[in-house]
Amino acid sequence: MLPHGSRPSVFAELAFVIAHEPRLRDDAVPPPYAQRIWQSAGPPPLLHMFLIGWHATRETLIVIVRDEQIEPVYLRLYEDVAHAQADSVTLQRETDDLLPCRLELYTGERGAWAVRVVQRADHHELQVVSGHGLIPATTLCRSRGQATSLAHQWMDARDYTPAHVEIIPGCGA
Repeated sequence: MLPHGSRPSVFAELAFVIAHEPRLRDDAVPPPYAQRIWQSAGPPPLLHMFLIGWHATRETLIVIVRDEQIEPVYLRLYEDVAHAQADSVTLQRETDDLLPCRLELYTGERGAWAVRVVQRADHHELQVVSGHGLIPATTLCRSRGQATSLAHQWMDARDYTPAHVEIIPGCGA
């Protein structure tokens, strides 16, 4: 996984994510490790990009947070550190176009959930958070229409309301 790292709790920027994602707490099994891999230059608010991984699995999470915003700007779980590191380079180029956003969580009889579509430079991502925690299940899509259609199908299949998809513009918006 990550060659070396610290517990996520040593990074103040990750406090909100840790508070809402049980897998990132210090007492989680397996315990996670985090590295700050990038910080934007220039005037505040600064962006910070972290890789969080688990030595017992190959999964790696990218988290992008903005200084003045407690919710993350971007979250995505990868099957392994190599894919996360490769996409982190692309994300670093795209961060100027990622707008500050909130992950709107809805609650109902079936628990909390959120659906959003993130436009990236060469694809769209459908991100669904369902149940407990903040880490989304991510589906890569060729177009905004495909991602939005899949989002509505997901909500309709579960009878979730309101049928709202948050579109987060990225590169090329």
